[in-house]
Amino acid sequence: MEFLFQLGKNQIRLFDIENNYEPLYIDGKPEQEYQLCHAQNAIPQIIDELAREFNLEAQPDDKFPEKMVYKDIKLIFLENSDKLTNTIVEDILESYIEKKIAIRKIIIPMLDKLILDKDTLVEQYGINYDGVNYKYDGEKCVEGSFSLLGYTVTHEMAANTIKELLNK
Repeated sequence: MEFLFQLGKNQIRLFDIENNYEPLYIDGKPEQEYQLCHAQNAIPQIIDELAREFNLEAQPDDKFPEKMVYKDIKLIFLENSDKLTNTIVEDILESYIEKKIAIRKIIIPMLDKLILDKDTLVEQYGINYDGVNYKYDGEKCVEGSFSLLGYTVTHEMAANTIKELLNK
């Protein structure tokens, strides 16, 4: 089973790729809260909840037989803007990650698409995603602080951009 794992600064969102990128609600919530200092425990619990949701059985890991993993879970991992967070979470999810996508790989197509609609004012104020503002400075995409005037991109929009990216 393939899932999109969107890593946010304090939240994780999961989407069911095989079910047209449908958002997954675990314990009735579309996002799972975590703190980086507790990620070592919180993220495996999220994977356990995901496995319970789909009735998956844990099996010994191929690399580390003493470690139990859900071999049926494959993740497309959307990184966030913080490299330290990405590294820590990638290490925790090593057995599950099938493909990693850098945040800029989806931000630029979203910027390009939204900039065409002059009503969004994206050209001037950029877009906000996960608390960070992205906009063009000449030809270069730059990161900045969240802008109240920026166009806020939803997690569903990011998932749809990934869907388009992977289906090319």
